[in-house]
Amino acid sequence: MLTRTLSCAKRLFHQRIIAFATDGSPSSRKAFDFIKNFRLCNSSDILKVITCPPLLATTTDIDALPPIDFGDREEVTNMVVALQNARIKLIKEEYTPLIAAIGCEYEFLIGDPLEGPRVEVPKLASECNAELLVVGSRGLKTVKRLMLGSVADASVHRAHCHVLVVKGFDEDEGEFSETEDILAADPYMPT
Repeated sequence: MLTRTLSCAKRLFHQRIIAFATDGSPSSRKAFDFIKNFRLCNSSDILKVITCPPLLATTTDIDALPPIDFGDREEVTNMVVALQNARIKLIKEEYTPLIAAIGCEYEFLIGDPLEGPRVEVPKLASECNAELLVVGSRGLKTVKRLMLGSVADASVHRAHCHVLVVKGFDEDEGEFSETEDILAADPYMPT
């Protein structure tokens, strides 16, 4: 009886590590809302926020660069690093108050942009010993997913923890889906 009571007490006070991947997109915001609304993280847990925005992923990023001589490698590198730091700062500013409202401990983990989010997100989730990795899905069509790659797909196959993919944007309809369709991947299942 005492052993059973201690076992229950240990489960009650177990501090889980939950990783959440974000690039600041609406799809990753929807994944965070899923964490909050379904109470996947509580005050006794630690939320590891993994961010690794890709290098110059959009035309807006490229347009944000002032005119530079692309022959000057150091200047280009400095501009890209400055842009990455600005994106990371915006992500921290957006999520810090949202996470504080949940009341859990949190830490931001920054991935290497040269490796890219497909490599860094599952790697950082594994390194921080996360029990669960939550990622959003942009709902790309097959051709775009093959060309651009999917962080959610890479995480499902590479992470050493459970992965929860929250469906976000439905590209076919051009809007966010009304349903909370989820793909839960168990890393211990044979593929």
